[in-house]
Amino acid sequence: GATGYPQFTPDVFEKYATDADGDGRKDIWTSVPDAVASTARYLKGIGWQTNQPWGYEVQLPDGFDCSLEGPKSRMKISEWKKLGVRRVNKEGGKSPAFPDPDFLAQFMAPAGMTGPKFLVFENFEVFRRYNKADLYALFVGHLGDQIYCNGPKKKCNFKAAWPAKDHFNFSRKRICEMQIHLQRLNASDEIPDGLFGGKTRRGIGNFEKSIGRKTSCYPSKNLLKILQTKAK
Repeated sequence: GATGYPQFTPDVFEKYATDADGDGRKDIWTSVPDAVASTARYLKGIGWQTNQPWGYEVQLPDGFDCSLEGPKSRMKISEWKKLGVRRVNKEGGKSPAFPDPDFLAQFMAPAGMTGPKFLVFENFEVFRRYNKADLYALFVGHLGDQIYCNGPKKKCNFKAAWPAKDHFNFSRKRICEMQIHLQRLNASDEIPDGLFGGKTRRGIGNFEKSIGRKTSCYPSKNLLKILQTKAK
């Protein structure tokens, strides 16, 4: 049972809970200072790198292979630059230190090629150790950027828009069906679990390349129909 504002399990509470307001109690249930300080201590304890970003939005060259997403394709920032990946420039606001060109980064496109794309670093993985969902980690990082941004124009939002829905059913059952088809067609080695993440997006990209289709790395009703036909 996770408990309190930060949803700590008992072992995490015993190791990281902090009395930040000085009342002699480690209270993550009603004390915001204690909860925030305890969460910060926990993040630091599981690998948070001070003065480094979690990641940043990037622009991609035409024809970029979106199946490069994920930790298996992690490489230095300098190598991503050689592939034409560039950081999106944002007006206004300070940002954490720009990573060294030798920093390792992985590519992430949570909405495929039709939405915002990112290079993410170790601090992103720290967020995922707190909660394994890609979108959770992404939006916590984005919220942090918005709090940190203090420029006159405060333009800290993603430059690329989130894609419009095509009414694809993102139910666990439907995603699991897609994962099974991708596995049968040797496009993915992911164990089907119905959870949509980077492995599924990579599998979609691999399948799209195998049939000569422009890669989107994102589910659609049309793509599911093609998978159903090919997997018969």
